[in-house]
Amino acid sequence: PAHLRRSEIELVHGDAVEFIPPPGNLVLYLYEPFEAPVTRQIIARIREFQHGRDVVVAYVWSKNARLSCKSLWDAAAFLTKVDLGDSWTIYRTAA
Repeated sequence: PAHLRRSEIELVHGDAVEFIPPPGNLVLYLYEPFEAPVTRQIIARIREFQHGRDVVVAYVWSKNARLSCKSLWDAAAFLTKVDLGDSWTIYRTAA
């Protein structure tokens, strides 16, 4: 119902490396979508556009260590782990 809405959301389907986020705070939900080369590019893009906004990344990772890029996300110094589950991590960078 309208009285329970907190904010507008937009779902985007497209090239994640080319994604230009709208102004304001941002939540990204990623379900182990890319292999390491693309994941590195995505992390670099988030680093570029995170200035001046609060970015939260909800990342669900593969339990198969050979396939998972979790170590790349963990190594991103500009992101802080906020919460950790059995196969997911929430990262955040404050504006």
